Amino acid sequence: MNILKESDTKFFHEFTSYWLAIENFANLQTPLNLEDQLHITFEYFTNQALSITRLSQWINNRIELAHPRIQLLSFLKEQKNFYYYHKYIQLIEKNCKPYVPSFESKIIKLLPSETMLVLDIGRGKFKSLVKQDFLNLGKDFYDFNCFLSTDVEKFMVSNTLQFSQYKTIQNLNESKDDTSQLRLNEVAEKLDINYETARKLVKTHWFNKQNQKRTRSSIKISLIDLEIFDSNYILASALAKKLAINPTNIVEKLSSLGIKAISGPHIDNQPINIFSRSSIENIQRDEICEIDHYPTRTGRSKSKSKNHIEQNTDSLTKAANQLKISLQQVIFLTHVGILTRSHTHPISIRIEKTSIEALKNKTQNNDYVSIKGAANLLNCTPIWLVQYWCKTGFLEIEELIYWRLIKKSQLDKVIKLKEEYLTGAEASALLNMHHSHITNLQKQGLIKAYYMGKTNKKIRLFKRKDIMRINLESS
Repeated sequence: MNILKESDTKFFHEFTSYWLAIENFANLQTPLNLEDQLHITFEYFTNQALSITRLSQWINNRIELAHPRIQLLSFLKEQKNFYYYHKYIQLIEKNCKPYVPSFESKIIKLLPSETMLVLDIGRGKFKSLVKQDFLNLGKDFYDFNCFLSTDVEKFMVSNTLQFSQYKTIQNLNESKDDTSQLRLNEVAEKLDINYETARKLVKTHWFNKQNQKRTRSSIKISLIDLEIFDSNYILASALAKKLAINPTNIVEKLSSLGIKAISGPHIDNQPINIFSRSSIENIQRDEICEIDHYPTRTGRSKSKSKNHIEQNTDSLTKAANQLKISLQQVIFLTHVGILTRSHTHPISIRIEKTSIEALKNKTQNNDYVSIKGAANLLNCTPIWLVQYWCKTGFLEIEELIYWRLIKKSQLDKVIKLKEEYLTGAEASALLNMHHSHITNLQKQGLIKAYYMGKTNKKIRLFKRKDIMRINLESS
């Protein structure tokens, strides 16, 4: 209370910013009560070291929900209002556990400005990434002006050179030449794997494609990229060799101990099982060898069961072809529950045909129009369609992650309305005048505006015949 009685408005502003940040930070899982929120905010101003430890532990206790940068977004946003003491956010991040995407990850919609804060990049770099389709979602996706946190997290985890929360380039031997490029046989030797496994590995999302170099004989990758990868991850085959055990069921045996692979055929459709080194650093050979009973993906299925599976499910590739999207997009749609994964057969990821058909019927149904198609018919951009017609309640968007659909029946009503009315932007374009000219005409009583909408927000419209009359008078 003594702090709040201070007359220093700058300090009070900082107090308010932190208060809002910690409130939103907590809401990812469980909202804070007033007493705890006061205590934590007070702690930030009086004992910063303890505050850093508290937030790091808080993030680690719910690390399965979101990447530390996503969890800290509310603080990153408030960073515009005041500077945190002594690199507060960086010190919290430094103490955070590595993040591994999972089916428990929360899906949060991020604006472009929020995405830039999470990635810690400027507008120029962000535009460049969007041009390169950095989330591998198809370039049309970026017109939606919205990013899913789970997609951004995968990008951060896979781009180890820039966004790894584990060991960074500074941790490596600074005497090494960061322009050095390694051939595949050198990669295989370094990671203690065979050549074919090395070839598959460098083609995955775990290596920065921009740092790869193609020669006539083979692909070369950056030494720095490889050093960072090797410092933080280990392949299942290399781990088996290190422990001198049979590699056949090492993934299943470790899983029975609660040690999960972070990448692999049954996780993100990558061909190689990969573990974080932090998860296996205390594992002993005897501990694995003693495991006799564990869930396994191997074994021969009964023919009837196999036929039933093939009749009722499709592979990821077939689902992707039917929906005309990528494999990663199919996996994500399964993750969020729009597509249904079959758990009957553990050997591969299979998608229930009924869920594929339901999604196809929705996206290819003539009763719906894409948001781009609707915007073209209404002679505006998708952004203005949302502002003019969605926020005012005339149109409702059905969100299906990679598709944004509008009912044709609703669109037809708006098209009918527009036969009689024009928006301010359309009226200005017809008169070949600046947009403010319409407002001036309205203020002068020379034209009447009609405010319409089914929500508290209204759209300002003008009768087409009134605009045509003014156009004739001015000519």
